[in-house]
Amino acid sequence: MKFTYFQKKYTIKIPENVNTFYCDKKKIITFAGPLKKKSLNLEVKPFFSYTLNSLIISDLSNTQNSVSGQKKAKIMQGTTLAIIKHALIEINYKLYNKIKFVGVGYRSFQMNNPLENQIFLKLGYSHMIYFRIPSPLNTHVVKFTTLFIFGNS
Repeated sequence: MKFTYFQKKYTIKIPENVNTFYCDKKKIITFAGPLKKKSLNLEVKPFFSYTLNSLIISDLSNTQNSVSGQKKAKIMQGTTLAIIKHALIEINYKLYNKIKFVGVGYRSFQMNNPLENQIFLKLGYSHMIYFRIPSPLNTHVVKFTTLFIFGNS
């Protein structure tokens, strides 16, 4: 295995409340946080620094050792870094999105029954449009023109 120089920009500090598991045989890394677990397939090899509690993404390929494989691994190094950072945010924090309806007659309504997680939208058509919200997501209608969507991803 050739030695590569690790740059600081490819280093991720792992939070204290996150457990990290890596299977070298299947090339899968799993993060377990306070809200959920997230598993990722990696195309480049990670290295763990237990003293600094950080993860270093290398430019060494998991699959190919050819010149084209090493070029692809160098490209995937930055992509893998971004995917891991986003996964760490998802398992630690609840994310929300605020949707504001702008226009005359655009409204959102929420069902009072908590068993049916549906939203009714009035968007200028002759009929109401309804959406079923998946179970990991929660919605809240503050005003008729403001809708909040909460979830982990």
